[in-house]
Amino acid sequence: MERKKQVIYNVIAFAFLFSVSLYRQLVIIFDPNNPFYSYIVYACYLTLTLAWAFSIVTRITQINIRTFLLLIDACALLVLSQLRHIFCPHFVCMRVK
Repeated sequence: MERKKQVIYNVIAFAFLFSVSLYRQLVIIFDPNNPFYSYIVYACYLTLTLAWAFSIVTRITQINIRTFLLLIDACALLVLSQLRHIFCPHFVCMRVK
């Protein structure tokens, strides 16, 4: 039963990532001036990283591995956040204007 839940969880996460990627491609092609584009994509990726952090906290019991994986998740959140402009001012989003 636990394996079935995990498979369903993985399929949902894959479908979510696929739909976000499809949305990104369609917006770039059909509506490049969409003002909500950045917010929607950021919210989706934020949801996925927070779900991953929750999964790490609830499933990983070894403290060192849990800490390491949570640090990786924190780095992913840092890259996704607006702080990336402070550390990488040359970062340019690949969008067609």
